[in-house]
Amino acid sequence: MSEVIRHEIWFFFFSLLSGVILLCAYDQLRVLRRVIPHNGFFQSLEDFFFWTAAGIFCFGVSFRGNSGSIRGFSLAALVFGMWFYHRTVSPWVITCETFVFRTASKKTVFLCRKALKKAWNWVTMRITCKNVGVKRKKQGSE
Repeated sequence: MSEVIRHEIWFFFFSLLSGVILLCAYDQLRVLRRVIPHNGFFQSLEDFFFWTAAGIFCFGVSFRGNSGSIRGFSLAALVFGMWFYHRTVSPWVITCETFVFRTASKKTVFLCRKALKKAWNWVTMRITCKNVGVKRKKQGSE
């Protein structure tokens, strides 16, 4: 097999993997939206910045991977990689990560509330003890 054909095959698989990575990154954004609900404006803003960066990424993959010439098969491989990931792995990734982050956030909120309650009790106890000491000093001097 010639070196040119070998390079084209590797470039195709690299484009395919880039599509998978791109949609995997978008899944992280989808998980974030499920864990922390957003309104439409912020979702649109996130999408705008993500897809702008994704377009720059796709252009860079296509431009750098093939010595400056943009090839149609590389863009098709990007799209196919995204489609394949979306149909196979994406639902599992989103479900599992959402479960993990929601569970972790609930435990974190519970632990923070517990720590804040202890801190609040310590502060109120210090304030109460100081006030009681001041009242005793006033009563003893009279």
